[in-house]
Amino acid sequence: MELSNINSVSELLAANEQPVEQYNADSMYELCLKHLGCEDATKLATMLVEQLAIFHQNTRTELTEAGEAERACLWAHDESLLATAMNCLKRVSLD
Repeated sequence: MELSNINSVSELLAANEQPVEQYNADSMYELCLKHLGCEDATKLATMLVEQLAIFHQNTRTELTEAGEAERACLWAHDESLLATAMNCLKRVSLD
């Protein structure tokens, strides 16, 4: 919805009734293929893996504090896999 094109309350209400495009992983992937170059795609991949690693780190910490050591170890293992993936992505040469 482009707000600069709305001139009345009725136009705003009508615009709000329009279906909103929903994005999922597949549609975002297609957008990336279409609009990103190799450098930006690598940067995006690194950012996504980094955020997954942070999520795993936070979950591991919460599980440890909750006394769930076994589950925390599983999350720590996956966190280390994500850290390895980040290191690999950072070593990719685009030259």
